[in-house]
Amino acid sequence: MTITRQELQRYLAQGYAEMTQHDAPATATAIGEACAASGFPRGQIAALQKTALHKLLEEIPSAPLSDVAPHLSALLEDMLAGYDAVARQRPQPIDARDVERAAELQWTRQELEAQNARLASLSRLGRTINATFEINAIFELLAKEAMLITGAAHGTVLLVNEAEGYQEINQLLGFTPEETALAMSTPLVLGKGLIGYAHEHQCIVVVDDVRQDPRYWEFVPSTRAELVLPIIHEGKVLAQLDLQSPEVGAFRSVDLEYLKALADQTAIAIQNARLFQQVQAELDERRRVQDDLERRARQLLLVWQVSRQVSSLLDPEQLLQRIVELIRLTFNYAYVLILVIDPTQKRLTLRAKAGFEMTPDRTIELEPGVQGICGWVAAHGQPLVINDVTQEPRYWRIEELAETRSEIAVPVKAKGEPIGVLDVQSVNLNAFGEEDRFILEVLADQIGVTMENARLFAAEQQRRREAETLRTAALSMITTVDRNRVIEQILIELRKVVPYDSASVQLLRGERLEIIGGHGFPNLEELLGFTFDLTAHTSPNCEVMHRRATLIVGDAPTRYSEFLKEPHVQANIHSWLGTPLLIGNEPLGMIALDKHEPGFYTEEHARLAEAFAAQAAIAVANSQLFEAERAQRELAEALAQAAAAVTATLDLSEVLDRILEQVERIVPGDACNIMLIEGNFAYPVRSRGYQQLSASRPPQQVPLSILDTATLRRMMRTGEPLVIADTSASPLWNPTPQNKPSWVRSYVGAPVLMGSKVLGFLNVNAQKPGRFSAADARRLALFAPYAATALENARLYHQLQDYASELERRVQERTAQIQGQLARLDAILNSTSDGIIVADMQGQILQANPVAQDWLTRTLAPEDGASLRAAIQELAGHSAEHPSVMLTLAGLDLQLNAAAIFDPQPQQPAVVVTLHDITQLKALERMKSGFVANVSHELRTPVTTIKLYTELLARQPQKAPLYVEMLAQSVEHLAHLVEKILQLAHIDAGRVELHFEPARLNDLVELVISNHQAMAREAGVQLRQVQTAHNVHVLGDSKRLVEVLSHLVENAIQYTPGEGQVTAIIGTAEIEQRVWATVTLQDTGIGIPEEEIPYVFDRFFRGKIPQLLQKSGTGLGLAIVKEIVELHGGWTTLESEVNVGTTVTLYLPLLGNREP
Repeated sequence: MTITRQELQRYLAQGYAEMTQHDAPATATAIGEACAASGFPRGQIAALQKTALHKLLEEIPSAPLSDVAPHLSALLEDMLAGYDAVARQRPQPIDARDVERAAELQWTRQELEAQNARLASLSRLGRTINATFEINAIFELLAKEAMLITGAAHGTVLLVNEAEGYQEINQLLGFTPEETALAMSTPLVLGKGLIGYAHEHQCIVVVDDVRQDPRYWEFVPSTRAELVLPIIHEGKVLAQLDLQSPEVGAFRSVDLEYLKALADQTAIAIQNARLFQQVQAELDERRRVQDDLERRARQLLLVWQVSRQVSSLLDPEQLLQRIVELIRLTFNYAYVLILVIDPTQKRLTLRAKAGFEMTPDRTIELEPGVQGICGWVAAHGQPLVINDVTQEPRYWRIEELAETRSEIAVPVKAKGEPIGVLDVQSVNLNAFGEEDRFILEVLADQIGVTMENARLFAAEQQRRREAETLRTAALSMITTVDRNRVIEQILIELRKVVPYDSASVQLLRGERLEIIGGHGFPNLEELLGFTFDLTAHTSPNCEVMHRRATLIVGDAPTRYSEFLKEPHVQANIHSWLGTPLLIGNEPLGMIALDKHEPGFYTEEHARLAEAFAAQAAIAVANSQLFEAERAQRELAEALAQAAAAVTATLDLSEVLDRILEQVERIVPGDACNIMLIEGNFAYPVRSRGYQQLSASRPPQQVPLSILDTATLRRMMRTGEPLVIADTSASPLWNPTPQNKPSWVRSYVGAPVLMGSKVLGFLNVNAQKPGRFSAADARRLALFAPYAATALENARLYHQLQDYASELERRVQERTAQIQGQLARLDAILNSTSDGIIVADMQGQILQANPVAQDWLTRTLAPEDGASLRAAIQELAGHSAEHPSVMLTLAGLDLQLNAAAIFDPQPQQPAVVVTLHDITQLKALERMKSGFVANVSHELRTPVTTIKLYTELLARQPQKAPLYVEMLAQSVEHLAHLVEKILQLAHIDAGRVELHFEPARLNDLVELVISNHQAMAREAGVQLRQVQTAHNVHVLGDSKRLVEVLSHLVENAIQYTPGEGQVTAIIGTAEIEQRVWATVTLQDTGIGIPEEEIPYVFDRFFRGKIPQLLQKSGTGLGLAIVKEIVELHGGWTTLESEVNVGTTVTLYLPLLGNREP
């Protein structure tokens, strides 16, 4: 609102009219003249001006004094001018009253001048407030104007901080430096001193003499008077003006209105300044955000331009170099580097740079997490900004970048994992900020994507090249099946796939690995045929074959001393790579590649080598299959012809002649013979070639003791052919003029086997050492079964029909006996005691026999007893229907039957429930089913075989010898099986009669051992008895005990390999304070797996190992042993370990004391 001079003139006229009771003149000058003419004192002019000001403020409280003060000052000047003009024209007598009036006029003038100064001060303050929004400037002018008007010596402006509870000094005027320091160091707590009082009560405080006021808080020692003016806006104290003077009563009440007006103007100005600053701050923030957005848009545009240029590059080296050049050119960075993580070497390597040069032999390699800022970023995957590298311990100084002062590094990632670092360096301190970090992170993301694309593209190109190379190599390798040409082609094509200085192909030969081909070796002839012992573990070749996986050795001589020895040292091998040749998971051998420099081969080389080896293995396998197939075909043709020749007749003499004819054809030698076994001797029954080479009598006239002839004994024990390359150097060859002529220098022989039985031997001799090889032995061994068949055919043919008829009769008889036994067993199983219960119709038990009572109260668990009672109640409710139910309880199976009792008194009906214990019946039924199934299966197999071969014999009589042999084996097995089944049936039926009598256990064991010595010798097993110092007596059936011991001895001999031992030990053992007689049988046989031991005494159980070895047996022997021993009141234990042996111990009741 604006106040005009005319409006102030109106308020001045109203004041004049009230004072004089006359109408006021029209102008301020005329009002002054009228006052002078009326004799008013001059000071009344100032009172008139003050009245006008009061009227204005009463009517318009918000009138701005900055506008009013100039007008009031002008009107006062006009009134004084008019007053003085009239007063000068009217002479006045000088008297005491005039002097007093003059003094009053002088005072009035001074008051008017002071009033004018105050108004001028308000005017200046108003102009300053309107001209600025700086709060500090407003406070400074406020303090100066207030001090000027009031004459204060010190002025202080304090800002109120109510949230913190103190006042902050904004302006200090009139203070000495010491006073200023004191004031600034003094905390001004709200509520303390006069300023605290003024703030709390929001009023002006004037103290004429502070030393008389207890509220005074001494601030300046010279202060006597103090005035505190709060600056209030909307009921809140914004600041306070504190004026101090060294004079008592220095502040007049007339100044208070001026100071109040001054405070009001200042409060409005402070609020306006704060609002202006707030708006200005908002505008500044908006401008800053807009500037940031514009700058970010420019940055993203530059990033996009850089990304667009590099995204089309796929060559990794060209790509990275172009990236650093574009970044440096676009963003004006000093040095730009890209370092890439080498996953194989675990190093961070410089791949591209811009802004500096390095010599060709120089590079930068850092260890991630250990060296440099880039190393830290690579390890942690986080950006790092360092604006003073001299203060950074992680900084790694590089000679070419010695002037670097600031550095920023950001990770380059692919699929979330760091693959490198983008590094920018500057020669200036504090060169990088968040904008640079943002730009480089965006660029690093784009670089990561571009590098990954380039890597994928390069990998795809490489894979295509590799696939084409491997395809070409595979085609080249499979064009031939000749082994030597295949190996040579493998080594030629290998160099195209994986570089090498030398390489070799090695194939398995049993437990050794043989070098069969190589390239690049200075001593290749020496290396060919060299073998590695795969059990020694002294070379990397062993590791490759054992692990069946590719192996890389960075520096072979430092890890394997074999590379420092002959013949390998000449090849100067350091870096070594070996990969297996596998068909499926079966190794054929391996390929070894060598380089002179250490650390050459990488995982990529290994991958390529594995892919190549897969193709090479197929080529090697094809060549091996071809060679094997050709040799096998030739052998098969020869064997087929030989078999046809020897089986074409059943005449024994003709068979012998034909056998030797075919032996000469299959294994050519200088002489040959065939021997047949009778007892412990081998008789030469036919021979050829000896008469021409020896003057002695023909060898067929000289029988040989098998036990005394090492060659025959070996073949008898092992069942395998035997080759002696040089008889003069073999310990197995002990020639005598009668049986082994001195001219024999090499020998090959094979046993003639019919099943597991050795019928005789085929022997071939030669005058020249080394004439026979393992292949000759294999051929002779393959022919031997045909010879055995031919020898047996004639003997078996004539017995076949009679034997088959007798066998069928015995089978029928035995089957009838077994059925009778099963019927009796079924009757026994059903003859059990029943429980009987009488209950009412609600199932409440009225009476129970002892069996039922025992089940209900003592035998059954509470929950099972409750189940039985519930079943009885259920049956009682339906007794008229004669219900029946099966109840299965813990350890007990019951069959419940109910029937109503017809009582003459119908009011008391009852029911009888029978409890039939079928637990044993169920168990016996299961056992019967299993037993019948096993017996049926075991009987069905040989019977089916007999029928089959009988039919085949009728259809194909030319194969009669073979079929007769198979029939004989089946008949023998069936008879043995039936005999044991009957024996078990007798035991189960309780019809085994034992004739107990005192027996000396030592004699029984000695008898069994003696009876089986021949069997042991034939098997090549040592059978012995450990003699004890005392005789052990038992009460038992000697015949049955001999039968038990025989079973155990025969089993031990059968499952003990040649040169093994079977030992019988007689003794005693004290168990639970009772002494028992023991017989322990130990063998060094094949043993029994731990998981099969619990089942060895089960009927028809046979282990996996005997089945794999095709050992004959019924699976009933140990079951019979166990049953007979238990019938004697004893028991049997068995302990075994595979490939170590088995120990069986019989425990029998001891009779009396041991005899000395």
